Amino acid sequence: MSKLLIIGMDGASFDVIKPWTDEGKLPNLKGLLEKSCHGPLASTIPPMTFPSWNTFMTGKNPGKHGVYDFTERISGSFDIQLVNSRHRRCRTVWRILSDAGKRVGVVGVPVCYPPEVINGVMISGFDTPVAMADETVMYPPELCEELKGAIGGYIISADIVPFISKGRIEEATAALAQVIERKAAAAKYLLLREPWDCFMIMFGETDACVHYFWRYHDPSSRHHDPRNCNVRDPIFAVYQKVDQMIGEILDLVDEQTTIMLVSDHGTGGSGDQIIHLNRWLEKQGLLSYLSTSGHSMQGSLKELFYGRLLHWGKSWARSFLPKWFINRLRFGDRKLAYKLEAKLRFSSLDWSRTKAFSEETPYYPQIWINLKGREPHGIVESGTEYEEVRQETIERLSEWRDPETGEKVINRVYRREEVYQGEYVDKAPDLLISWNLSRGYAYLFRPSLASRKKLPIETVNPKELWGSSYMINRSGSHRDEGIFALKGNQIKKPFLIQGAQIGDLAPTILYLLGLPIPLDMDGQVLAQIFRDEYLASYPVSYGNGSGPDADLTGPKEGYSAEDEEAIKARLQGLGYIE
Repeated sequence: MSKLLIIGMDGASFDVIKPWTDEGKLPNLKGLLEKSCHGPLASTIPPMTFPSWNTFMTGKNPGKHGVYDFTERISGSFDIQLVNSRHRRCRTVWRILSDAGKRVGVVGVPVCYPPEVINGVMISGFDTPVAMADETVMYPPELCEELKGAIGGYIISADIVPFISKGRIEEATAALAQVIERKAAAAKYLLLREPWDCFMIMFGETDACVHYFWRYHDPSSRHHDPRNCNVRDPIFAVYQKVDQMIGEILDLVDEQTTIMLVSDHGTGGSGDQIIHLNRWLEKQGLLSYLSTSGHSMQGSLKELFYGRLLHWGKSWARSFLPKWFINRLRFGDRKLAYKLEAKLRFSSLDWSRTKAFSEETPYYPQIWINLKGREPHGIVESGTEYEEVRQETIERLSEWRDPETGEKVINRVYRREEVYQGEYVDKAPDLLISWNLSRGYAYLFRPSLASRKKLPIETVNPKELWGSSYMINRSGSHRDEGIFALKGNQIKKPFLIQGAQIGDLAPTILYLLGLPIPLDMDGQVLAQIFRDEYLASYPVSYGNGSGPDADLTGPKEGYSAEDEEAIKARLQGLGYIE
């Protein structure tokens, strides 16, 4: 069996790459694609970083691996906690390979913090509490000192928000390029240090640059900032740097090495319309606010006042208070901070008259039914009433029209069991929404407390799009299809792959390395891309389930308040959480 090199480009999309490869501006990606079977790769529903990369690593849907977002609600409350690798409830392909005696290297893949104990090395992705790597983000820990001596140390991510907020785009791009070069240097050093059976390097900067820089890449974007219209396309600059590093990495492997290229989802631009999902639910009579409930009006107005005060106070604090002071407030009582966060999100709802609600997350908000026995103030009975409320919500969402275009706002609404299967389906929202992209741009999402006109959809004026700190990371968004390519001696002549899904890659990786496919994986080996004689010589085999691993499950003990806040700050910088 051949060795396998996997190159990840977070958020990479053929819509972005193809014009540049066609023009020869990304020569290494162009050469790889021309010699490989490649095509679009369907992401998870919704196409979010954490569930997608977990599905890539496990071959299982979120209902089995248990990760749906960057955060999850604590059972029986509205409090939230950050998710990390210890919340994943099944073994990764890295552990399966390691247990089979394969030597494995993993560099920069998300949801690998804290790192696993594997037969090889693992360096965590961007979801770590530090920007400059230390011993806590690597396995084995002593690798950190080794990389300091070899390449000057490993950089997890670049903090580019201060540059962008001051319009210093070229400096922000240079900071991203420095991280890309340092990651590649680590990968090249490790590739030369010893033989590997499977090695993966992941560039997250191809996703970060889209969130921040789409406004400079796409002149048609409503976020396009005329104040920086002469800035060189920073997205192209990032892709160009990644392409250069890919070329240098490929130069280090021989012709017998199989090359895989993958992204977790695609990317595209955001529009200028903000959706306040709870306002829409209110208009449908499925949700009520305290100020309109008619019950205990004085108490209701008090709750509403404090909720809005918390919201605007939080925004003001981020903009004007020193970071050290905010951190001191946060670290003082972590539990209190989370309770205030929950109060901020839901303090103005009248739960006695609310059947459905949304957490109104910044990307892909979904809908929960206010189910009795599950929610803190549930009123909907399980069984018939629960299904009736879901059906009513689905029908009403399907009828929702954009006030500007008259087109449907929603492509499709899924019941959670239509998308997810497994032991952890109960952690998923009750209804999943696929939002319409017919205008070419994605909707923006924001908490309803921030709604000025209390409308379900509001159009943002250009000044706010260009100047608001909230909008600084919102000009680019995710899409349903990422990229996939596979090049090797056992692969058919280049052709366009259709129907590949991100869950198919873990079993395909195991097959490439001569291991049986666990029966409980959802994904399938992409047999269509292998030469017939290879499949005949090495038929796909199946083994026992990959199952949960007690060493890898459960929240990490001793996860400090400082660690959580550092990770939260990075996720907030990318716009993934409020």
